[in-house]
Amino acid sequence: MRSTKTLGVLTAVAAALLLCSCSVSDEGGFGLPTLAADAAGDALRAAGATAADLEGSLVVGGNGCFRWSSDDGADGAWVVWPRGWKQDADRVVTDSGQTIGDGASVVGTGARIALADLPDGDDADSYFGAFGGFCEAGESGVVVLTSAHTR
Repeated sequence: MRSTKTLGVLTAVAAALLLCSCSVSDEGGFGLPTLAADAAGDALRAAGATAADLEGSLVVGGNGCFRWSSDDGADGAWVVWPRGWKQDADRVVTDSGQTIGDGASVVGTGARIALADLPDGDDADSYFGAFGGFCEAGESGVVVLTSAHTR
């Protein structure tokens, strides 16, 4: 019974990946959560949020989840990165090759939104719903970055 449910969840996540504007790495696990610029804009609009300047630092959780740390109320939020960025173990690699590791100061543009505002974020069987659920984004929220770099 359990393997049937697991297979169903994996099938749903695979189908969602084919349909969403997100990307994953070819490494094990979920990969780095990313959104294309248009999908990020749609998610921000769905949340009633506007992209703004953000300053914080990256925190890599014990479970491997990337979290945002700041004094602006987004502390602990799960991070969704711009499309084209990759994950290299416990670091994020920007599309220009810059690496961002645990504790790095990050300056960027984006907004904090609810998990449900991501594509299918309210569906536990979708990519963002499953990954965000694993990273406790339902409680902590999500910081969607449309651009970022280290200070």
